[in-house]
Amino acid sequence: MKKLLIIILIILFGRGIVFSQEIIKENPRVFKAEDGKLYINKKLPVYLWLSVSPDDNAPAYRLMSDSSKQYSNPMYFDTEGINTVRSPWAVDTVTKEVVYPLQDIIFEVYADSKPPVTTAKFSGSNSVAREGKVFYNGKVEVAFASDDEVSGVLSTFYSINGKAYEKYLKPFIIEQDGKYNLLYYSTDKVGNYEEPKEKIVFIDNTPPVSTFNIDGLKNGNFISPNAKIILSASDELSGVKTIFYRINQGNEYPYTAPIPASKLADGKTQISFYAVDFPGNKETPKTIGNIVSQKSSGNKDKGEKIIFEFYIDNAPPVVNRSIEGDQAKGAYVFISPRTQILFSADDDKSGVENIFYSINSNALNGVYSNPVKISNHGLQYIYYKAVDFVGNSSVPASLRVYVDAKPPVVNLTMTGLKYSKKDTIYVGKDILFILQGNDSESGLNSIFYKTDNGAFEKYEKPFTIKDVGLHKIQFYATDKVNNKSEEKTVEFYVDLLPPDIHYQYSVLAIGSKQVRDEEYTIYPTNTQIYLGATDKESGGEIIQYAVNGGPLKSELPIKNLLPGNYIIKIIATDVLKNKSEKEIKFSIEK
Repeated sequence: MKKLLIIILIILFGRGIVFSQEIIKENPRVFKAEDGKLYINKKLPVYLWLSVSPDDNAPAYRLMSDSSKQYSNPMYFDTEGINTVRSPWAVDTVTKEVVYPLQDIIFEVYADSKPPVTTAKFSGSNSVAREGKVFYNGKVEVAFASDDEVSGVLSTFYSINGKAYEKYLKPFIIEQDGKYNLLYYSTDKVGNYEEPKEKIVFIDNTPPVSTFNIDGLKNGNFISPNAKIILSASDELSGVKTIFYRINQGNEYPYTAPIPASKLADGKTQISFYAVDFPGNKETPKTIGNIVSQKSSGNKDKGEKIIFEFYIDNAPPVVNRSIEGDQAKGAYVFISPRTQILFSADDDKSGVENIFYSINSNALNGVYSNPVKISNHGLQYIYYKAVDFVGNSSVPASLRVYVDAKPPVVNLTMTGLKYSKKDTIYVGKDILFILQGNDSESGLNSIFYKTDNGAFEKYEKPFTIKDVGLHKIQFYATDKVNNKSEEKTVEFYVDLLPPDIHYQYSVLAIGSKQVRDEEYTIYPTNTQIYLGATDKESGGEIIQYAVNGGPLKSELPIKNLLPGNYIIKIIATDVLKNKSEKEIKFSIEK
């Protein structure tokens, strides 16, 4: 009878734990299940020992093979799963006889070299895969399931976002927003372990954030009807799926293109919008509304918030113009080079950005900042318009003015007797001073004059000067736009004094006599009388005389006088008709 072979498999094994993100490993080992089955890590070497006693302390002898020495010291199991150690023919343990029919004695050993297979399950309220990533909304339950075909699963381990591996005991919840990098694996009961598997999931419970932008002209709360309202949104995790909007209480539409401001009715419009991300998080709607419409908005009760108040400004500014300074109306509006043309504009919405103007050109390339003056003479056209801050432009208008840059012409005329001698003008008592002016454009306004050192006064009518002596008249004229001529000066001498009369007898008197109570000097018959006159100013004197009331004569000297009594009237006049008279009385006797 063959002895029962007791095979003792001695395997050294151990267990090590590594922290951080290093996996927790079980050393290869032998595992005996509760049903008595023996499992061995297929990687382990096997040594056979022989003992004749079941006692753990009984002597044991290592079996050596002569026929397969090369493969038996140690040996390795070759089959995944069940392996056997055999002895031919079973022997009855009582009779010690071979049992018939013949049968082998078989010792079963289960070799296991394959690691478990672990799967991860994520359960959430909503999930979406996008660009190779999985996003969950709400709480996510994480569960692991492992399977091992031979020795069975010993433990499952997991790590989240680089933390140390920990042993999986039951499903757990993740709910905070963010990225979760899960590593997991399992070990079996003989120390096989699978390579860690990786799953990346994202928890996104935060809605996107939407905003708006005005593309086009805008000033504060006022926007141009040509502007566009651009909606945009951002989401840090899953990304924005759709932006929805509606105008007033109309239908809701997905946003695909900028919204023209021209679609928005003045004084009545609101645009509500919100964004949704891929897992379905929806933000609270936002509203941009017309300044007027917010007062009656019902959106507040719906949680909507007016984040921008706007007004569509489609009205151009109103331009005002005025002329300050010299001006006169006639065939044209006459102005002077000193005249200021002022522009102003009103815009009760976005406000006036600029006033543009040009002179004699419709290019309108000048920006108005200060009052405009025009120095060029003649007819001028001023074009102007105003533009507000959102681009509305008034219809170009024009102003026609005539720039009168020329002063009037003024002259002094003297009517009456006058006489020029060398550089001096002499005038008499009846002289009239007449001032005359002319302006062919805006027209003559006034003439001013002064005499000698007096003050200027307005000329109303011709005037005279009665004071004898040297005088001067200064004068100038203004036109209706206050152009002033150069001052002119005329100097003259007023001569109101007559000449002095002189007479001389050619011989001496020969006596005297009384005639009707008057004394007469007596001269002989050969007497001649010489007459003369002198004038201190203008000169040009003329001597005439009348004998005893007769006609005026001018022959000199006076001679051939007959005996008798004589009264001779002598008259002297200068060139300005200033006249003096003198009488001489005498007698002629033999």
